Amino acid sequence: MSTQSGITISSQLNDAYKNLSANSALIIKISSDSTELIPDQIITGSDNTTSTTKDITILEPIFEKLINQISQEFPHPSYIVISYNSNQYFISFIPDIAPIKQKMLYASTKNSLITSLGGNKLIKKFAWTELDELTLNYFLKSIDDDQGSNIKKKEEEELNSLLTEDEITLQKLNNLSLYSTTNHHHHHHHGFKKKLPSMTNDDGSTTGSGNADQDILYKFTPELTEQLQSIIENSSPESSNDNDNKKSLISFNIDTTKELLTLKSIDTQIEINQLIDTLNNHTSSKISPQYILYNYQIGKLAFIYSCPSGSSVKDRMIYASFKNSLINHLNQLIKSANIDDDIIIDKNIEVGDLDEIELSQLQDANELIHDTNTNGNNNSSSNSLSSNNSSLSSKNGLKFNKPKGPRRR
Repeated sequence: MSTQSGITISSQLNDAYKNLSANSALIIKISSDSTELIPDQIITGSDNTTSTTKDITILEPIFEKLINQISQEFPHPSYIVISYNSNQYFISFIPDIAPIKQKMLYASTKNSLITSLGGNKLIKKFAWTELDELTLNYFLKSIDDDQGSNIKKKEEEELNSLLTEDEITLQKLNNLSLYSTTNHHHHHHHGFKKKLPSMTNDDGSTTGSGNADQDILYKFTPELTEQLQSIIENSSPESSNDNDNKKSLISFNIDTTKELLTLKSIDTQIEINQLIDTLNNHTSSKISPQYILYNYQIGKLAFIYSCPSGSSVKDRMIYASFKNSLINHLNQLIKSANIDDDIIIDKNIEVGDLDEIELSQLQDANELIHDTNTNGNNNSSSNSLSSNNSSLSSKNGLKFNKPKGPRRR
């Protein structure tokens, strides 16, 4: 028999389904050539339990084996039939991050498969997308609810009805950040944590910029990766004699369409007093946040996050929620470079417009004290404060900003 998508049901699947015993599970797949539906695996409970056992705990080992099998091929879709107490339950498991072609194929074949198996025999039908749902507890919760697979959707809709669009966006970003952080500590649970489509290949394997276990939501472009490695290397004392590489400055953005971190600009030999003007020279007509990394001293890097007034709410949310995981990842890159243990990101500066950057934060405190004392000795006490500030500014080129009112929202 052929389904709506033109895929036929193999005789092997028909036999496997007819002979499916109570308290077991059948995993169904579409063949690799996309021509027929085939039985992938039959899962039974423990050897010391009988098929007539009505205790719900008999399903525990079945779900353990089931989630182990499905997670090995995640995010590849599957159909699952659970047989329990003479009742059968159908699960369409199509992950959100599955390759588009597979998602379309499994979605278009589902209804015809249910009809072919005998829709009346399948008393409940669920559509799940996450490995976390393939648990006995979630299964029991679903079969007790008339809406079954709509449980999560209903809860989200009820919550979202009380939230603004911006709050919903922020909630989704926070969830993604949480998944990204926890995934770094639970590699053996691969597939349980949400990843963006750009982080997986067509076969579901993880991609990264030279690091298969990249633990951030947006991966780096090769060009940005190269420049980040360069600025880290140039921060080491060994490279301090190379004047061409001293005080390098790079800025980069999030390309939300391609889900990538992209290089915006790179400059070398940028003194502290040149920082703001240099960054302003790269300002584009589109107002958006940016990240900046600056090796302002040997062994020291400053991370700067600029979110100028006029940035969209969505951009502000994305950049702000991603900042901490990005800094953590940069620290890991520094550590993995094995260049010098003394290289650190010791400045974490967050500003609105670029001219709000306090350049004094990047100058060595001893230099500031020395310059202040020197200036104080060379000027009369009656105008020492104003003279010191003037001399300090003219001697070092430092730019001190006037206080500003609240930024525009």
